[in-house]
Amino acid sequence: LAGYTYKIKWPESDHAIYVTINDIEQDPAAPGAAPRRRPFEIFINSKSMEHLQWIVALTRIVSAVFRKGGDITFLVEELKAVFDPRGGYFKKGGRYMPSLVAEIGDAIEQHLRTIGMLPDSELDARQLKLIEEKRNEYETRTGQTKTETDAT
Repeated sequence: LAGYTYKIKWPESDHAIYVTINDIEQDPAAPGAAPRRRPFEIFINSKSMEHLQWIVALTRIVSAVFRKGGDITFLVEELKAVFDPRGGYFKKGGRYMPSLVAEIGDAIEQHLRTIGMLPDSELDARQLKLIEEKRNEYETRTGQTKTETDAT
């Protein structure tokens, strides 16, 4: 099976965690189209034995959901909603990860976007409006126009 491996470096652990998701190719929806891929199994591995039993349980359950079929995208939100009582951390780029389980959910989300099961996230109308308002505030404050701002 073809697959991808994602590296997670949790700040509270000395060892990285590797999430491998293997895909199965399905028949294309249209004649002549490329085969579609969907996750078939997941493996989570680390040198650290600290979390072994719940990681094994999680991999078996998630792999079972992958194999069952249907809409599996709900897994991403369920995993990303898990919070660590000791607190999370901010990843590079300022994204908050509330737990190691949420970080695994983020890796699954990244994989689903890579194979086309989830669309790339786009800004909604409210976010676009806020960005335009902030741009206008900045331009008013600095005296620059939009084209000058874009050029710099």
